[in-house]
Amino acid sequence: MPNRTSFDPSGIKLGRGVSLEGQVQLDARGRIFLGTRTRIDAGCGEVILRAEPGAEIFVDEDCSIGSQVIIHAASLIHIGRRCHIGAGVVIFEQKGPARSHLQLLQPVIIEADVLIEAGALIKSGVRIGWGSRIGAGMLVTRDLPPLSNLSPGAHHRDQDKDPRRGPLPEALLAHEAWFAARIPNHPSHFTNTVAEAYPPLGLVD
Repeated sequence: MPNRTSFDPSGIKLGRGVSLEGQVQLDARGRIFLGTRTRIDAGCGEVILRAEPGAEIFVDEDCSIGSQVIIHAASLIHIGRRCHIGAGVVIFEQKGPARSHLQLLQPVIIEADVLIEAGALIKSGVRIGWGSRIGAGMLVTRDLPPLSNLSPGAHHRDQDKDPRRGPLPEALLAHEAWFAARIPNHPSHFTNTVAEAYPPLGLVD
């Protein structure tokens, strides 16, 4: 199928080696960033990434996104490096109910090395820990710790407790420190604007 990628370049930044195949729609009313060597293959369908005004979709390096995927951000969707988003996955993030003049932001944070299989649905305000697997057709409505396996018949750990035991490796400590600095007080962080809570990310050349 010929490449029919369409987007407004003013709100989009593409890293080196990004590949967009088939019908890919990048609707950047806010900002969309695709990291180095990230690949979107729409196949015979269509892929839609839509960032509402003031919102941001950040896809880190070496990710792959399959056909019929929809990613919709009202504040922030962050997808870590080396993630695979299977065909038909929907990641839909919207703002929560207003309190006075403030709006509850409900970002979606997907850490590194996460596999999301075909047809899964990721709802607002969740954080999926690194190395996790989301099975085909699964619905994610709450945070998952690292190395979770959310699939039919799998044994699920108590998500209200920290499943880790013993000292944490330095890489994990650095990883979590980065997220703590990037997403303050997630998921219950109030702000007047998205820009106040999430300063601009550094972009590649």
